[in-house]
Amino acid sequence: MMKNIIFQTVFMYFFLLPTVHFGQSQGNPSLGFQFTPLPNWEVYETNGIYMLTSPYEAGLIVIWKNTYTQVEEIRAELSQPYQESTTSLRPDGPPEVLTDNVAGVFMSGSFTGVDCRGYLIGFVLPDGQSGNIFATRAPEGFDAAYFRKLALQITNTVMPLSTATNENIPAVNPLQGTGNAAELLAGYRIASISSGGDYSGGYSSKEVINFCPNGTYELYRESSFAIGGEFGMASQGDQETISGFWQLDRSSGQYILKLTVDGNIGTEIVQMTTDSYGDTRFKIQDANYGYYGQATCN
Repeated sequence: MMKNIIFQTVFMYFFLLPTVHFGQSQGNPSLGFQFTPLPNWEVYETNGIYMLTSPYEAGLIVIWKNTYTQVEEIRAELSQPYQESTTSLRPDGPPEVLTDNVAGVFMSGSFTGVDCRGYLIGFVLPDGQSGNIFATRAPEGFDAAYFRKLALQITNTVMPLSTATNENIPAVNPLQGTGNAAELLAGYRIASISSGGDYSGGYSSKEVINFCPNGTYELYRESSFAIGGEFGMASQGDQETISGFWQLDRSSGQYILKLTVDGNIGTEIVQMTTDSYGDTRFKIQDANYGYYGQATCN
């Protein structure tokens, strides 16, 4: 049921005491299921309630656990107005049954005293876990079709924890969005390739970084060395893959790239130049990168 604790916790912690928990997965035993966040939406969690906000658009998405067992229970609850303290929500019409285990409805009213409109979804998973997803914002500028789409996009990613692994549950992003200069990297792959040597040996190295629009990145690095000797050439190589979150901002005329590595945030100054062919180059530390096609993102 839509208990008052949900709304009070959301607004007390999120707006008055912004407790942001980093490094947790989007889905844990207290929630009962896993979901995948939308691109460029930041994820916050408190007391098993998840909240998503975006630095690029107005609105709030709230996700919490429920006790539904079938879609008829969802439809019945979404048909009723909800009143508790300063929160008063009413359905704009009859709920729509979207699938055998999902129903949704547009809601209007006030959310802890703040006027709002939104789309509320209830769902039941095959393993018996259930929950709600509420995509909402102030009535001014509310696009009903868009906020319904947001709620449905999240719903379509929900799955039981029993089918999830540590590898496919994303971590909460400690960076606040992909940055005000994100368009330079989002959706692109950049690469730095170098080689050299002489009769006594040589080396080659390649580093490729995929910058995904959802704020994640993957860095692949490989290098090889060859050393000449009495019995010919001996060679060895190394490979490494690193992943995390990224953010690119422009501040005071400088581009600043932030990358998370093992939960830590590293900061690098990015120098941008244009070569004689008119191509953009990025100098990060001592390496020169260029665009290398579209990013490969899961």
